[in-house]
Amino acid sequence: MRLHFRIATLFLVVAVLALDFARVRLLHPANGRSVFAFAAQGFDLGVLPMANVLAFGLYRMLSRREAAGPFLAGFEVCGLGAVVAFMAWCWAAPKSVVVLIVPLYFAWTRVRPLSPSDPSILVVGAVSFVLPQLLIATLGGWVARRLARRRDVGRSPGQDGPECVASGPENHPAVPGHETPDEVRRNSPRTVG
Repeated sequence: MRLHFRIATLFLVVAVLALDFARVRLLHPANGRSVFAFAAQGFDLGVLPMANVLAFGLYRMLSRREAAGPFLAGFEVCGLGAVVAFMAWCWAAPKSVVVLIVPLYFAWTRVRPLSPSDPSILVVGAVSFVLPQLLIATLGGWVARRLARRRDVGRSPGQDGPECVASGPENHPAVPGHETPDEVRRNSPRTVG
């Protein structure tokens, strides 16, 4: 089995990794400042991983010739909203962020003791900040998919738009109680004048 990569995909991966390494270097405890001007530099861990996920999703949406699926579109919109909301929360009320995240650190230290210099503390911070954002984004994708299915079921073949009219109504399931324009013409009485 051969793997096929496009140059654009490789470029995106290298660019995202370069930005990540630059941010991680700035996150080093010796610097003591946040990349996003948060009150605590650890809050950056809640933005960086989710920004990577959204960047790859956006690349996938833009690189495909066909339209993006409703799940991916909903995931991107709700994921972006979750990241922006997290950033606003960190800027507006940083103490409340700490109060909610500290119990996760304590739960982790019961499993494995952590010291401030231990790199796994960064993983715990990233997971605890990003997991709610991923759940919100996934929920948004799921809702978008459900709404798209419901919208498609409720339409008759003639109402779908130009792309479906071009393919013909015979390719679409008939909706009970609705007739296609061809059926209306065939079934209408003809007047001889």
